[in-house]
Amino acid sequence: MTEVMDPWVTQMNFPVVKVSVTATKVTFTQQRFLVSGAEDASQDVGTYGYKWTIPITFTVSNNINFTEEYAYDNIHYMNVNGDPLEVGVAVPPDGWIIVNIQECGFYRVNYEDQIWENIIDFMSTNHEVNLIKNVSLPKAGLLAQSIALKTVNYLSKDLDYAPWRAFSRELGYVENMLERTPLYGMFQVFMNKTVATPYSSLGTNITEDMPPVDKIEIAQMVSMACNYDYQECVDTAVNNMDNWMAGQPNSMYPDLRSTYYCTAVRHGGLEHWQFVYEKYHTEQSSSEKSRLRRALSCTTETWLLQRLLDMSVNASEVRPQDARTTITYVANSPWGRDLAWNFVTYNYARLTEVIQSVSGVGRLLREISVKFNTEQEYKKVQDFMNSDEDFSGAGSAFTQVLDSTRANIEWLRKNYDTFQNWLQIQTRN
Repeated sequence: MTEVMDPWVTQMNFPVVKVSVTATKVTFTQQRFLVSGAEDASQDVGTYGYKWTIPITFTVSNNINFTEEYAYDNIHYMNVNGDPLEVGVAVPPDGWIIVNIQECGFYRVNYEDQIWENIIDFMSTNHEVNLIKNVSLPKAGLLAQSIALKTVNYLSKDLDYAPWRAFSRELGYVENMLERTPLYGMFQVFMNKTVATPYSSLGTNITEDMPPVDKIEIAQMVSMACNYDYQECVDTAVNNMDNWMAGQPNSMYPDLRSTYYCTAVRHGGLEHWQFVYEKYHTEQSSSEKSRLRRALSCTTETWLLQRLLDMSVNASEVRPQDARTTITYVANSPWGRDLAWNFVTYNYARLTEVIQSVSGVGRLLREISVKFNTEQEYKKVQDFMNSDEDFSGAGSAFTQVLDSTRANIEWLRKNYDTFQNWLQIQTRN
């Protein structure tokens, strides 16, 4: 037990397994998975050198079996010493091998380009295969972005929670990077088309007797559909809010309220924002109060976003412990990104008093700058860092912000043309 588990509990991160195929055998090698793609040569690699004991399960195109029951004696294991694992198995030239069947291990998998292409062809007609989580491999420099994007083409036909959860998490970064580029309109059109079928199939009706995963699945799809302005979802959200404003009981299921509140405020008028503001001040439940506070940041009116920022440092409006998340909500808005940064830079000293935590202030700086991806934004961070403010204890946060911004700039530079070509094809279909 110690031999297998000690590398997992004493090391950071997790591995990515590289799969190489020849005519008569498959070779598995491992390395530490880092989204940045870059190892820090100065970092202590510890006892195991970022190698793990890894269970390897697989199926091959000429002998497909996704349902085999695995036990210790019919699983191959990669050794913690990092040696490659070779298994004698024949993969047809136009075939594929898929690794980590039934997710027996906690690791990512990467294949040679041709195997990826063959797997993607298979996925187009077999939606039980979920490789969406590997969309993050290009960011780590392990896979061509053009190949990774092909894994999402079949997603509109998939209703399962897991691939959509992986997709929303991994593509969230892409959305952040494209938000202020000419490609964002095409990205929204693609996402609107992608969510249409699963949203219509799953519906919005959640009942208490549903299995928890079904509730989560519906809530996740409603969130994505409303976020990308799928009209049926938007109409449902606004109608629910209008009924509540007209004096009817709040009939929105709790798991959907955060999405519906935000959507109704974004697509509604001043009266919707004001209604939510008043409900926020009279609400006693902390979870409901949090939903309402977040919804206030969904408006497209910059003057209302500025009002919310001012509220964040007013203890009679927002609790001091909620100041950081309130500002972050505004920063996450396409209309509040610059407002939030300017607010923090102009009110830094006051915010340090309100938040009363060096780690909290550092976290705020990282959160409000997570979308920064231009040279102008990089310089903006540098200028603030070099100002006369007292940044005691927050120096490492600025370093992290600058590193993250530089990585974002480079990602956009490398991938912009690929996404442009891909989105043009997707939105033409």
